Amino acid sequence: MSIFQIVSLGILSLLIVTTFYRGVVTHGRAGVWLLWFMLFVATFIAILMPNMTADIARFVGIGRGTDLVLYSFVVASLIAFFLIFVRMRRVDREITKLVRDIAIRHAIEPADTSSTQNRQS
Repeated sequence: MSIFQIVSLGILSLLIVTTFYRGVVTHGRAGVWLLWFMLFVATFIAILMPNMTADIARFVGIGRGTDLVLYSFVVASLIAFFLIFVRMRRVDREITKLVRDIAIRHAIEPADTSSTQNRQS
């Protein structure tokens, strides 16, 4: 086992335990913590058994395991960016609605300009 594998597996072990603890013990959002947990476990397995990624890559028609990992990362990143974009748009719309509501609630009626002009005359 290489130094990279030892260090990486140690870090991933901490991430797996922390993610599991935060998800199960503190009752976090099931979908989010489970996704991270599965990602960390899959990474742990891929680093522990690098030949397995090559076997899976050949099975799905990709030449090397490294390419499979890279393509998977690119697809996952695009999905994540899209989901973040959609959430940011929703937050932006909600902030706009809140600002409009606050502005309407705190609006001051304009002074009657005709009565002001009559007094000055």
